[in-house]
Amino acid sequence: MTTTQTNKNFAGKFVDDRVGIENKTHTTFVMGYDTNLSGRSLLINKPEEEWTQEDVNFWEMAKKRKSFAVWACKEEHGDKVYKWVKSRTDMKHVTYRSMNSIKKHIGNNIHIHIYTVGDDHPAITGE
Repeated sequence: MTTTQTNKNFAGKFVDDRVGIENKTHTTFVMGYDTNLSGRSLLINKPEEEWTQEDVNFWEMAKKRKSFAVWACKEEHGDKVYKWVKSRTDMKHVTYRSMNSIKKHIGNNIHIHIYTVGDDHPAITGE
Protein backbone atom coordinates (compact mmCIF):
# COMPACT_ATOMS: atom_id res chain seq x y z
CA MET A 1 0.00 0.00 0.00
CA THR A 2 1.32 3.44 -0.81
CA THR A 3 -0.10 6.44 0.94
CA THR A 4 0.84 10.04 0.35
CA GLN A 5 -0.09 12.60 2.98
CA THR A 6 0.07 16.33 2.41
CA ASN A 7 -0.34 19.51 4.39
CA LYS A 8 -0.71 23.15 3.33
CA ASN A 9 2.99 23.95 3.35
CA PHE A 10 4.64 20.76 2.21
CA ALA A 11 3.92 17.42 0.60
CA GLY A 12 5.21 14.93 3.15
CA LYS A 13 5.44 11.40 1.80
CA PHE A 14 4.60 8.12 3.55
CA VAL A 15 5.15 4.85 1.70
CA ASP A 16 4.28 1.44 3.18
CA ASP A 17 5.41 -1.54 1.10
CA ARG A 18 3.53 -4.11 3.19
CA VAL A 19 0.71 -5.83 1.33
CA GLY A 20 -2.15 -8.10 2.36
CA ILE A 21 -1.37 -10.37 5.29
CA GLU A 22 1.94 -8.56 5.93
CA ASN A 23 -0.08 -5.77 7.55
CA LYS A 24 -0.91 -8.28 10.30
CA THR A 25 2.30 -10.35 10.39
CA HIS A 26 4.96 -7.63 9.99
CA THR A 27 4.15 -5.44 12.98
CA THR A 28 7.60 -4.90 14.49
CA PHE A 29 9.13 -1.68 13.15
CA VAL A 30 12.79 -0.67 13.21
CA MET A 31 13.26 2.95 12.19
CA GLY A 32 16.41 4.88 11.33
CA TYR A 33 17.27 8.38 10.16
CA ASP A 34 18.47 8.03 6.57
CA THR A 35 21.59 10.16 6.19
CA ASN A 36 21.84 9.39 2.45
CA LEU A 37 18.45 10.90 1.55
CA SER A 38 17.94 13.56 4.19
CA GLY A 39 18.53 17.04 2.86
CA ARG A 40 19.95 15.82 -0.44
CA SER A 41 19.22 17.21 -3.85
CA LEU A 42 19.17 15.69 -7.33
CA LEU A 43 20.86 12.36 -6.77
CA ILE A 44 18.99 10.72 -9.62
CA ASN A 45 20.84 7.67 -10.95
CA LYS A 46 20.14 8.20 -14.61
CA PRO A 47 21.24 10.67 -17.29
CA GLU A 48 19.72 14.14 -16.96
CA GLU A 49 17.90 13.83 -20.29
CA GLU A 50 15.94 10.86 -18.83
CA TRP A 51 14.76 12.73 -15.71
CA THR A 52 11.02 13.00 -15.35
CA GLN A 53 9.29 15.89 -13.63
CA GLU A 54 8.47 13.44 -10.81
CA ASP A 55 12.21 12.76 -10.33
CA VAL A 56 12.97 16.47 -10.11
CA ASN A 57 10.05 17.15 -7.76
CA PHE A 58 11.06 14.31 -5.42
CA TRP A 59 14.66 15.44 -5.04
CA GLU A 60 13.74 19.10 -4.73
CA MET A 61 11.50 18.13 -1.81
CA ALA A 62 14.22 15.90 -0.33
CA LYS A 63 16.43 18.99 0.05
CA LYS A 64 13.90 20.41 2.49
CA ARG A 65 13.07 17.41 4.63
CA LYS A 66 14.30 14.53 6.71
CA SER A 67 14.06 10.98 5.49
CA PHE A 68 13.42 7.93 7.63
CA ALA A 69 13.60 4.28 6.59
CA VAL A 70 11.55 1.74 8.50
CA TRP A 71 11.84 -2.03 8.26
CA ALA A 72 8.66 -3.96 9.09
CA CYS A 73 9.27 -7.51 10.22
CA LYS A 74 7.76 -10.39 12.13
CA GLU A 75 8.12 -10.05 15.90
CA GLU A 76 10.54 -12.98 16.11
CA HIS A 77 12.91 -11.24 13.66
CA GLY A 78 13.00 -7.91 15.50
CA ASP A 79 16.41 -8.32 17.17
CA LYS A 80 18.12 -9.46 13.96
CA VAL A 81 16.60 -6.61 11.95
CA TYR A 82 17.54 -4.07 14.63
CA LYS A 83 21.19 -5.25 14.60
CA TRP A 84 21.27 -5.19 10.79
CA VAL A 85 19.88 -1.65 10.55
CA LYS A 86 22.12 -0.43 13.40
CA SER A 87 25.18 -1.77 11.51
CA ARG A 88 24.39 0.32 8.42
CA THR A 89 26.58 3.41 8.13
CA ASP A 90 23.78 5.40 6.46
CA MET A 91 21.36 4.93 9.39
CA LYS A 92 21.43 7.03 12.55
CA HIS A 93 19.20 7.06 15.63
CA VAL A 94 17.98 3.48 15.08
CA THR A 95 15.08 2.53 17.32
CA TYR A 96 12.02 0.35 17.60
CA ARG A 97 8.80 2.27 16.86
CA SER A 98 5.08 1.65 16.93
CA MET A 99 2.99 2.42 13.86
CA ASN A 100 1.27 5.22 15.81
CA SER A 101 4.65 6.75 16.60
CA ILE A 102 5.70 6.54 12.95
CA LYS A 103 2.47 8.09 11.67
CA LYS A 104 2.81 11.09 14.01
CA HIS A 105 5.61 12.32 11.74
CA ILE A 106 3.57 12.33 8.52
CA GLY A 107 3.21 15.74 6.93
CA ASN A 108 5.96 17.38 8.95
CA ASN A 109 8.53 17.79 6.15
CA ILE A 110 9.42 14.14 6.51
CA HIS A 111 9.70 11.27 4.06
CA ILE A 112 9.00 7.83 5.59
CA HIS A 113 9.36 4.58 3.69
CA ILE A 114 8.40 1.26 5.28
CA TYR A 115 10.19 -1.72 3.73
CA THR A 116 9.08 -5.31 4.27
CA VAL A 117 11.56 -7.83 5.68
CA GLY A 118 10.90 -11.30 4.30
CA ASP A 119 12.40 -14.56 5.52
CA ASP A 120 15.05 -14.28 2.78
CA HIS A 121 16.18 -10.76 3.78
CA PRO A 122 19.94 -10.37 4.59
CA ALA A 123 19.07 -9.34 8.15
CA ILE A 124 17.50 -12.77 8.67
CA THR A 125 19.79 -14.96 6.59
CA GLY A 126 23.02 -13.21 7.64
CA GLU A 127 24.15 -12.91 4.03
